[in-house]
Amino acid sequence: MADPKDASTRYLPLYKAVDGGDLEATKKFLDQHPDALCSSLSTDGDTALHIAVLAGHVDIVEELVGRISALELAVKQKYGSTALNFAAIGGVTEIAELLVEKNRKLLEIPNDHEQIPLVVAALYGHRDLVQYLYLKTPIEELDPTSKNHGAILLTACIMDEFYIALDLVQRYPLLAIAEDTDKDTALHILAQKPSAFPSIHLDPQKASLIASGDIEMPHEGPPHRRSFTKRVLHRISEAFWKGLKLCVPGFTSIYELKLTHLQARELLTCICREVPNLEDEIKLEAVLRKALFEAVKQGIVEFVTEIMKHYPEVVWFYDDKDRNIFFVATAERQEKIFSLIYKMGAKKNSLATHWDKDFNNMLHQAAFLAPSSRLDRVSGAALQMQRELQWFKILTSRYREEDFLQTVPTKLMVGLSMMFFSLATMMITFGVALFIVLRDRIAWVSFPIILLASLPVTLFALLQFPLLVEIFISTYGPGIFDKPKKNLCPSGSTRSSTRCFR
Repeated sequence: MADPKDASTRYLPLYKAVDGGDLEATKKFLDQHPDALCSSLSTDGDTALHIAVLAGHVDIVEELVGRISALELAVKQKYGSTALNFAAIGGVTEIAELLVEKNRKLLEIPNDHEQIPLVVAALYGHRDLVQYLYLKTPIEELDPTSKNHGAILLTACIMDEFYIALDLVQRYPLLAIAEDTDKDTALHILAQKPSAFPSIHLDPQKASLIASGDIEMPHEGPPHRRSFTKRVLHRISEAFWKGLKLCVPGFTSIYELKLTHLQARELLTCICREVPNLEDEIKLEAVLRKALFEAVKQGIVEFVTEIMKHYPEVVWFYDDKDRNIFFVATAERQEKIFSLIYKMGAKKNSLATHWDKDFNNMLHQAAFLAPSSRLDRVSGAALQMQRELQWFKILTSRYREEDFLQTVPTKLMVGLSMMFFSLATMMITFGVALFIVLRDRIAWVSFPIILLASLPVTLFALLQFPLLVEIFISTYGPGIFDKPKKNLCPSGSTRSSTRCFR
């Protein structure tokens, strides 16, 4: 057997030619030294094909694949990777196609970490390659009853490819409760993906666009199984979205975002239906608790409500500090999660008066300083104080605490408005004075005067108007909590209703 070091020295010109993308030099060397085709060119056992694939040279890979047999394509290097494993790392779909067309068995060969090429591509985040390999890989490779490939692929796809994740769970429901190599479940990974849900980080304009219309969801079944009305509505909806994508710039991203929201919601529903199949009650509670409190910290209200719909008892779950979900929502300043307490009925009294491991109640949680990530979402110290007061914050200031709810913001709005009015009138006065003095000497002086006078006024309006709107909404708007309004007259007998109107 030849010494690898001696072979790597002897075939160094081939290594340089392949790695540098020199096709002609590669062909010339291989014509003169045919034995170098499948020989190791490095101390790691890389062949010419491994080097070309990792370097991403499609033309050289095509040349080498044409010279190599299907069996030789499956050769592994020192760390157990085939050329297709390397292609999955590099992410060049065209190279993967060349290899798979020559030998489909490469799709089933794992590396030393027991990861098949599809899983490797998903872990590296190569969307196009993942889609191609998912269609080509035998579906049996993803069966959770025999291998762990499906669980790793599912958790990886939740980060980027929801439609593949959804298809996986629908094909193999057991994947919903399977753990990957990091002991993470699909439910926990989904709880770490707030951007997949519409309640997170959406401005009102984009939210209204996403909420309008309907789009085609995968797995709705073939069109001929739907009723006539549904088919008509589907056609109208399809035409509506296609028209918007063509006519409105950037609308494709909004369409894809809406599709992601729908797929994430359906994936969550599928997982929640499957979780009860866990026979170990301790493990079931651990899976739910870990995902639930992560979703509360992220503020994903859709996730929490879906969990509560399937498992109402989760409101009595406590974290390692003996805090329920409403305590954590208060500490993390997640008002949408906290607002769910108003729908708890009589249970809210018990939930709200609980004490944690450090003998803190819910008011103490509100008194702690909010996380910086939540404070930074509000402009200015005054509005931050106002928001904290809505969480029962007591702050040291020359104003009374309740002044920050309306008095200080109102004064700030008046001050900004007066400042804008003062600046505008000052510039108008200055412009008129210059015009009167210079109009007889310079006939065209009016245009530059108007332009220069408008500049500071425009800049001030652009910089301060968003703050003025935010202050107004925060002060006189509906507030941060979605608390239901109480009826003046409780529903009951006619006598009580009559008494209310007297």
